Amino acid sequence: MAFYYGGILEGIMAADAKKAADEDRRINQERYDREQARADERWALTQEQFGFTKDQAAQTENIRRSESALKLLKATGFDEALTNTAEFKSNILYLGNALGDTEGASDFIAALSRNPTTLSTTTKAIKEMQKKRGVNISPEELIEGIEVISENADDPDFMSRLEKFKDLRTAILMGSLQGLSGEQYSDTISKLAELGQYTPSSIAVNIDPALYGGFDPAVLKRQQTLFNEGVLSLANQALNSVGQGSEEYGRISNEINNFKNNPIPLQNRFGYFVTQQLKDDPNNAYLFEQKTDPSVSKYTIPPRAIEILVNEIDPVRKQQAINDFNEEYGQGMAEYFLNPQSN
Repeated sequence: MAFYYGGILEGIMAADAKKAADEDRRINQERYDREQARADERWALTQEQFGFTKDQAAQTENIRRSESALKLLKATGFDEALTNTAEFKSNILYLGNALGDTEGASDFIAALSRNPTTLSTTTKAIKEMQKKRGVNISPEELIEGIEVISENADDPDFMSRLEKFKDLRTAILMGSLQGLSGEQYSDTISKLAELGQYTPSSIAVNIDPALYGGFDPAVLKRQQTLFNEGVLSLANQALNSVGQGSEEYGRISNEINNFKNNPIPLQNRFGYFVTQQLKDDPNNAYLFEQKTDPSVSKYTIPPRAIEILVNEIDPVRKQQAINDFNEEYGQGMAEYFLNPQSN
């Protein structure tokens, strides 16, 4: 008679397996309890010695994540693109004052502002020029004499990426005391990956050596001579147009006689007109192609002012624009530009 032990054996084996599993769980639990007890002892000793709790340890880990995130953020290079430093603002202010509202000034400054290092270098160069020449260089001379060369300066996503960088930077710094949780850290790493690497704009400048004062002094002298002759010529014409014995006649006559000692009053009155005529005269225009003597260039009318005057179409505002222009640059100057065919 054959006996079949399959069911019995299976039961015995299952029971043995359960017993072994129970034993394994018991051993593992004991091991865990021992490890936990030792860990509790270590934390108790640490807290006793340093006042350091488990919560504080967790916070330390969060702060470590925060510090790690800041290092990764700095590694993107976008710190270089931030332009809110005191030096940057000082350089922008200096260039703004030096160039005023001269045509092309805003584009000139905007191009340089994309690279704070080049902005700083250019600003220092201009200050050196001013010091070497001992006079303020006219805005027109600076814009014409300094060529800004830009590469990869037109990144269409630059501003949006910079804003994302600022937001991330603010979030990390605001939470730096509490640190970043594991979830926050993972989210930050993901956003940093999306941000990518910042490549600063390559900005270079070519500066005309003439700006440093290496220009032919004979040309500057000729400019001064023609300018002063023109001023005196207009002053004499004005003198002949008023009646002798009048207060105006006496004033102009005194200013002409005193011109050598104090040319400023007549230069202020007629200088803008004379400078413009000299530059418009084909026989003299070549003298002003590279550089203008400071005593003459300060009587140069900004192209933007002329543009506003000429393009004003409203009759009321037009008359006001004419009055303001003549008040600023001398009587008849507005008409000079509005009626060029009569010049």
